[in-house]
Amino acid sequence: AGEPGALETGRTMHTPASTTLLARLEADDLARNAANQRMFPRAPAGADASRSDLRVGPSSLGKHAGLGLFAGASHIAAKSRISQYRGALLPPDDLALQTSYTMSAGGFAVDGDPSLPVADGIAQRANDAGCMSAADFTTPVAELVAAYMRDARRCNVVTLSEGGGVLVLVAVRDIAPHEEFFHFYGAEYWLGKLRAAAAAMGRHERCAEIDAARADYL
Repeated sequence: AGEPGALETGRTMHTPASTTLLARLEADDLARNAANQRMFPRAPAGADASRSDLRVGPSSLGKHAGLGLFAGASHIAAKSRISQYRGALLPPDDLALQTSYTMSAGGFAVDGDPSLPVADGIAQRANDAGCMSAADFTTPVAELVAAYMRDARRCNVVTLSEGGGVLVLVAVRDIAPHEEFFHFYGAEYWLGKLRAAAAAMGRHERCAEIDAARADYL
């Protein structure tokens, strides 16, 4: 799990088709986040799911996704708390301290520690339903974003603040027994990773394409 890193804001002209696509994806993303906020202005009160109702195992997405977080034998109702997202509390505007496990909500950020025992750090095991491969330097960025947004529609949990520096993983719909939890990271998270990989490889044209896409998308 993770939050976006620093993002450049330069703007580049696009073809009408590209601009229209990115504007539609931005609307989809904003609508998804707005719907979650209306449904859950903050984390619901109550106890987290029992550890016996949660399971960590190989993700159904494949080996590239590593471990995933699954429901156990019990049905989990929409708006139920799954688990706290535990780790170090960070200033939300200090991007230099953020890692791929940083999650933010409610005006603060938590750097989820992946070394925590499963019993203490289980929320960090929730994968995104979609991704963008940092090794793909050829597919147009707009197409990568479109494919990601299609896959991300399967996401079924969201991270919300309950105040006091505490984040909680919450179900946005009913979750069937043994179903994998998928958390919506957002396209900007994957575009940031794509940009870092392209810069490390000296792919300057790819960096410019990603910067242009992010300027439109964000």
